[in-house]
Amino acid sequence: MNEITRKAVAGIAAGLMTLALSLSLVLFVFAIKPFTVGIWFQSEGPVGMMHVLSGLCGLGIALWGFADKRILSLACHPFVFVPLALAAWSFVAGLFHPVPWMGVFGAPETGEGVLWFVDFAILTAAAIILGRFKAARIILLTVAIVAIATISALTWAEGNLPRFVPVPYFFPDYIAFLGGSLIMMVAGFGRHMKYRKVLIAVAVIIGGAAILVSKNWAAYGMAAGAIPVLWLAFTRFRFSETNLRRLGIGVVLLIPLSITLFLFIPNIPEWATLPNFVGKLANSVLSRTRLADILVRAISEEPFRLFAGWGWGSYSSLLAVHIPVEWMSLHTEDLSLDHVSSVKQHWDAILRVDFHSHNFMFEAISGGGVPAMLLAWAIFAMVPLWSWRRSLPLTVALTAYTAGVSAFWFMMPVCLPFMALAWGAMARPVRRQKRRAMPRALGVIAAALGASLLYMGLGSLMFSLSAYFFQPSMKPPLMIEEVRQPCAETFNDAGRGGLHLANRLRTMTSSIVKDLNEERDVSDLKVSFLRGTFCAAEDYIESGASFRLLTSSILARGDLAFAPKQAKVQPLVDGILANWGDRLEKALAVAPRRTDLASSYLFWLLKENRKQEFHRLASLIFNRNPKDPIGLWFSGIALLEDPVSADEGIGRMRHAIELGIERMIPVDEEIKQQIL
Repeated sequence: MNEITRKAVAGIAAGLMTLALSLSLVLFVFAIKPFTVGIWFQSEGPVGMMHVLSGLCGLGIALWGFADKRILSLACHPFVFVPLALAAWSFVAGLFHPVPWMGVFGAPETGEGVLWFVDFAILTAAAIILGRFKAARIILLTVAIVAIATISALTWAEGNLPRFVPVPYFFPDYIAFLGGSLIMMVAGFGRHMKYRKVLIAVAVIIGGAAILVSKNWAAYGMAAGAIPVLWLAFTRFRFSETNLRRLGIGVVLLIPLSITLFLFIPNIPEWATLPNFVGKLANSVLSRTRLADILVRAISEEPFRLFAGWGWGSYSSLLAVHIPVEWMSLHTEDLSLDHVSSVKQHWDAILRVDFHSHNFMFEAISGGGVPAMLLAWAIFAMVPLWSWRRSLPLTVALTAYTAGVSAFWFMMPVCLPFMALAWGAMARPVRRQKRRAMPRALGVIAAALGASLLYMGLGSLMFSLSAYFFQPSMKPPLMIEEVRQPCAETFNDAGRGGLHLANRLRTMTSSIVKDLNEERDVSDLKVSFLRGTFCAAEDYIESGASFRLLTSSILARGDLAFAPKQAKVQPLVDGILANWGDRLEKALAVAPRRTDLASSYLFWLLKENRKQEFHRLASLIFNRNPKDPIGLWFSGIALLEDPVSADEGIGRMRHAIELGIERMIPVDEEIKQQIL
């Protein structure tokens, strides 16, 4: 290859990478209608596009390396290797996960998983390479500043002006990450620019405004405390470069660890009841303490998971399995953000079906065990070790800030490219770059990763669309002589665990139940769609689904069982309810404490006068745990039928009321007074 051809190929690769990185900074556009796709439209579109753009960067790196193999040496950096190692470990650990492929894609609400960390590595490598060229630095800094200013302005306007302003995300807390990343990008990419101090001042203003708009109290505390204190300490006191880097690593490791340990302070529940600002902050901490406690409970039952975890995106299932019912009200009529009376009666994590532990260390443990947690920790700790000396005090302060906020909140997909560019801007060569060709394997690896990300990204976008519109029409009966018939269409989500199908099932069930309650005629098409969707859900559950899909099918049955009857709908409902007990027992085998899931079924057995099955299940729940409110209440009802055991039945029901049965099922006030 002659010199002109080499330069042409390198120019094409540089242009492709610059374009892809620039577009990655405006992913928030795909979280705003009409550019949204998918059920979780504020994340699925940006995540899919992020995979595509990362793939293009990977192909650009490989192409550039083909023209000049020396360029590959720039991408050989710990900032690239550590997230790749985390992705590799998480993929291997997936062999031991209940839903192996879920961890590749992560929770659909954020997309944090194996592909997420490969994206981070590729985007960081591209940023390190392009950061050596002035034109690319100027383009990327300009786009970043405009993007963050736009996001902050839209978020501020949505909260202060009439709601016609398109806002990228419902919760503004995520913007706190963007502010710190912008300052790091400017400090790193602008280190050789003429007006460096002016650029940093502009970045501080815009980044500070972003943090202010975020309304993220963890970010407020870190920005007002950690950043100035650390920056002043490292600039005013004389440290050698080696000691400065060592101290920086210690600080970056210690801050998230301290915040994590703070979640377990014993008196937080008492502070959360205070009717003042301290109470509100303590309530926020208490919510995260409970999220952490879910993971502790899960690990105590499966200690092996400390090694392998359950898979990225599995936290919502852990929450559903291990939630102690005494923490909140599960009675549907009470679950409204407009009727929150106290922390003892309500926990917002349940209303939102939280998909994240709000702490990167706990999330990594659930995703891939302690090894994953250490690698996730290292993503922050390695920055002081391999960043530029000139900006080291500021780098340490901002990295500590980002790590601290990550220990209290989670990132949305729009944040990851900014963080990757911040890391890339700060990356100094780990050794003197020699004029020698790097191994050809590096180019092959970059090409393979790029092509894989491009394929997975396009596939994710197409899947998000198909999942959103999934409503297979199934005209034959669901059941014929107690045998379920073949489905019109199965649901293939490439091993994501059926989370999208769970949402479709609940949405379609709720639509039909609403029609029945309002005495509207349910169309034949709706009945056909629900039949096909329920059949697909049953097939998925039998082949191995996430706990969220299983619970969704149980809750859907409870909704249909007590809805008004309609001739054209009832045969389908009867078929759906036929194996309700089997599905419930499967759920209780996984989550024996979630007996609240059995309440609707037990009521239905009473209504249908199926006494033998009612007595068996009520006794089974009571015998497993004599202090379980559901077991006490329904076994008490069973005992009322015999005058000899009626007093004991009343005693059990009274005890159930004392233990808070009303948090799980409605209890008539007159009956309650009679029992008491």
